[in-house]
Amino acid sequence: PEPSEHSVKASVEEAAEEVAVARTITRRSSASWALRTLWATPLSRKSKVTIISHDSASHVLEDLEPQVKVLDDASIFIRRLVAPPGSRTRLAWDLFGGVLIFWDLIVIPLKTFNPPENTFTLLMDWVTLIFWTLNIAATLTVGYVRDGVVIMEPKKILCNYLKTWFIVDVIVVTPDWMFTIASMSPETSESEDSSASVKLLRGLRLARTIRLLRLLKLKWILDTINDLLDSEYASIIANILKMVILLLCINHFIACAWFGMAEFSSASGVDSWAKVHGFDHVSWDYQYITSFHWSMTQFTPSSMHVQPQNMAERTFAISVVVFALVVFSYVVGSITGSLTQLRNMSEHATKEFWKLRRFLRQHKVPLTLSLRVRRFAEHEFSKQKNHMPLASVSMLKLLSEQMMSELHFAMNAKHVVVHPLFDQMNAHMTLVLHRICKDALSSKQLARRDAVFLPGEKALHMYFLVDSPMYYTKVAVDTLGPQECFVHHGQDWVSEPALWVSDWEHVGQLTAVKESSLIRVNAADLEHIAHSSPAAQAMLSEYAAKFATWLSRQAPAELSDVILAEEHRAELKSFVPGTEPEVPAYGQRRPSVASQTPLPLLLGAFARRKSIS
Repeated sequence: PEPSEHSVKASVEEAAEEVAVARTITRRSSASWALRTLWATPLSRKSKVTIISHDSASHVLEDLEPQVKVLDDASIFIRRLVAPPGSRTRLAWDLFGGVLIFWDLIVIPLKTFNPPENTFTLLMDWVTLIFWTLNIAATLTVGYVRDGVVIMEPKKILCNYLKTWFIVDVIVVTPDWMFTIASMSPETSESEDSSASVKLLRGLRLARTIRLLRLLKLKWILDTINDLLDSEYASIIANILKMVILLLCINHFIACAWFGMAEFSSASGVDSWAKVHGFDHVSWDYQYITSFHWSMTQFTPSSMHVQPQNMAERTFAISVVVFALVVFSYVVGSITGSLTQLRNMSEHATKEFWKLRRFLRQHKVPLTLSLRVRRFAEHEFSKQKNHMPLASVSMLKLLSEQMMSELHFAMNAKHVVVHPLFDQMNAHMTLVLHRICKDALSSKQLARRDAVFLPGEKALHMYFLVDSPMYYTKVAVDTLGPQECFVHHGQDWVSEPALWVSDWEHVGQLTAVKESSLIRVNAADLEHIAHSSPAAQAMLSEYAAKFATWLSRQAPAELSDVILAEEHRAELKSFVPGTEPEVPAYGQRRPSVASQTPLPLLLGAFARRKSIS
């Protein structure tokens, strides 16, 4: 129910008095903003010389001189062609290669039925031949991973290729070109009906089966595709589809081999299953479907009228039955395990939410709070399904400390580099920023209307928004009128003074508009990291001193936990050592909440301050 006008006014006045009292107790004179201990500690002369000494820099350059010479001798053009193994271009190239491998997997065994050639099959033959020829050169333009290290040097890439896939590619591509050239030669086309030409073409066509050696690459391509699936549900479904396709491909091979046995028996003058059952003069596609049907019956309890007619065919049939006993059991077991895993996932979620509802009922939690708890739990559960938390991946415990720092940097740096100081550190002190992302950052999940902090609380963290905007309110010292704004992710940051001054207390309240996340920078952890790096300590101390001076010039009514980038970014960037000051861009200021929201809603937000507290 909406509060009455009198209760709203009383709540606003009470909130204003609380803030005024808090400011009276905690606010000092403008000149008394004290820096935190580390930022106020001057660096020793020895440390400063280590950072900026010309002799030290010359010594480092002398150590790097041999590496610089190597880089000068190498071809810059070739190095620019080398792409990392996970690049999108290489991924698209490999996926297209996987399609061509699957095409060969289907078409080459079908040659047993002598299907007619058409324009599409001829085009695909040329595309396949040209692609795998170009793939030899393309393989030399992508790095590879060895012992967890990405190798990008052209000479090492060439040596690795010669030791691994070069022989396979040459064995596969050479017969392809021989068959293509032989089929296009005038002698072959003029004497197409001669027995010698027919035997030659059949021999070269048989040599094309060497293409199936590329199936060795199919596993790596399938692993690449599986890496693109970031959902456990999608991964399980993909595994089921993979098992079904595997079963169909195996039956495809057996069907072609079964018809090949009939052709061999007919050529030997022995009755075959195709001749006895009247399939020797039907169309090739009907022959294939019949053979595929027979193959499927060997894997399942079904049967058909086609039966082996000689010793070779019966021996082949027995071998297929024994092989099918093992393969079909493996495929069915894998599919059953995947379906069980899907069912367990659904049952686990259902059971956990049932336990939550039972807990809320037993403890007689009010209905409104119960709905909020369940709604937030559903939101976080859905979010974790789409964005797996780092703590849930046990394999990450095997990473080295440096690699873990790089992982945290890749996950969190995009949120903190909106601040000019961290942006400068990203450009010149990347390793220090790696440690900050690993040891000084933490995440905080918020439900709708959750308060991050309240007026008068001791500030310990600086905040960056991850996804949704948030609502900040404070009351001025000399008025009851609320001062408010929306804080936007990717642009603004909150409570920066907590990192640099020791006596900052929050002057307002930050509230979540809806379910959202924050990145917190712990002030004490930041000091600890900077203490181990004199260069970082010097940089942060200089920025902190300038920031404290700027803060002391602010009027009491202008002090705020929120720093809007559009108003202060250029000025704060000038405090960062080694950066040029920006010219502020003058334009229309971001509309405040007051210009977007009716006054009763604003008063209602302040009336909720006491209940949230």
